Amino acid sequence: MNDVIAFVQFIHPGEESRPTRGNKTNKIPWIRGIHRRKFLCQSGWYMNNGQPVHSELTFWGEWEPQSRITRIDNPIEDGGPHVIHHPLLDLDEPKRDALKRCRQNTDPFVFHEQFLYRCCQQTHASGQTQLAHLLPGSIVLFGSRVNNLFAVDTVFVVGKYRDYYDRKGGIKFDPNLKEYAEIVGVGLKGSRAGNCSGCGSNLKNRNNPSQMRLYYAASPEAPYEGMYSFVPCKRHSDNELGWARPTLTRDDMRGIYDDCITDNLQQGRKYYKDATLDGNVAAWKRIRELFAKKGYLEGVRFECPQSDKI
Repeated sequence: MNDVIAFVQFIHPGEESRPTRGNKTNKIPWIRGIHRRKFLCQSGWYMNNGQPVHSELTFWGEWEPQSRITRIDNPIEDGGPHVIHHPLLDLDEPKRDALKRCRQNTDPFVFHEQFLYRCCQQTHASGQTQLAHLLPGSIVLFGSRVNNLFAVDTVFVVGKYRDYYDRKGGIKFDPNLKEYAEIVGVGLKGSRAGNCSGCGSNLKNRNNPSQMRLYYAASPEAPYEGMYSFVPCKRHSDNELGWARPTLTRDDMRGIYDDCITDNLQQGRKYYKDATLDGNVAAWKRIRELFAKKGYLEGVRFECPQSDKI
């Protein structure tokens, strides 16, 4: 399979992460099984006139470790959250699990100076997908089907990558990624390469490991052709009751990439067949403009919780 510059509509499960029945506490443990979206509140940086500004931000994303929750008694209609998640991190919880289940992978991971994407949907039952062969300048729109529309949680621009094999010791992380390696369960003694419900059966085949790719996102400090990755977000003080995920439709992209978005795509991924670097730059600018008009900020980095007992 050839490496390509791509524009990808990426669907991951859109159900909101909420307390299980009977959970009367203000905490949710490490997520197992099917991924969920969390309405998160965390300190981070958003772009304002070309400069990063630090603030407490709210956004929709994936954080599979624990979280402290604030329940919303009267959620807004049309997709608003029922719970606000404040990320926590107890790395010893999986070790205490009697079933010794693997950590659930967080993809994409936005709690670092560069967003990271390492495995989800890069393989399926018959082998690799094109997602394991993206070149810098590619755009992956991570989102979910919500109310028959494509709701976006992360605009991921590939900046650089490292190939690795899905097996124990198959990837060695830079020292500044130690926390990330612990969270996703990679490179740990006795661990597998991290569990991911969207990776397909090859992820479980340790006798025939798949080549996969760890992507480092382009950032404002290290852009690619002027592009950088971002998460649509808002300042927490402005949004005490939460807000619905921003949507992107087929009509929104007309004139740049016609038919690059399927409004009601339920699962998997869609590649725009004629993607080019120039086209991606134009599409990225269009998406930024659309989200800015809807009142969303561009979150470009979020603080990673420090490991602690909960």
